[in-house]
Amino acid sequence: TPPADAAGASDPGPPAPPPDASEAEPVVDGAVAVTPPPTPPPTTLPTTPTTPKPATTPTTPKPATAPTTPKPATPTTTVAATTDGCDQATCVLDNFGRECCSRWKPRQAGDLPFELPRASIPPVMGGLKPAVIRCGEQHPATGTVKVAVKVAPDGSVADASVKATPDDALGACVAGVVRKASFGKSEQGGSFTYPFVF
Repeated sequence: TPPADAAGASDPGPPAPPPDASEAEPVVDGAVAVTPPPTPPPTTLPTTPTTPKPATTPTTPKPATAPTTPKPATPTTTVAATTDGCDQATCVLDNFGRECCSRWKPRQAGDLPFELPRASIPPVMGGLKPAVIRCGEQHPATGTVKVAVKVAPDGSVADASVKATPDDALGACVAGVVRKASFGKSEQGGSFTYPFVF
């Protein structure tokens, strides 16, 4: 059979097997291409055995919801109010004209506080400690004596009553000591409960 030229080949025949890269060099546009040497197999580092992770259960996707507009934050303000309808906001608006507004009226230097300042309680009660210790020596008991104290506007103790005590005589002695205490003056006085631990 006559040799077929590239333009008029009628039957190319069976396809030639692909050349092995180690046996022949591929030809590209009539030039010999240089084939890089084969890559060595990757080296593997020794691995530490890992524990298999438990299978997770597939989660169901949440249904799409329409975006919601966040509600504006509501400012929180504490306005003290009394049962007679007197509150701080009303007093400010009325320029502290009502008698009940004296508790919120700004204080001037030298003005009495409206009520017994909480900061004045520990120093006065701490000053009673030597006499209270003598009560504990006279009436030995272990526990806490709680005394409810009512202070008059002039700073004197109007009432001191025992709310809890491990021994009645001890409680009566401590209440007697507290009745002799003297606090600073205020417009309305105040009340509190104080614990003494024996």
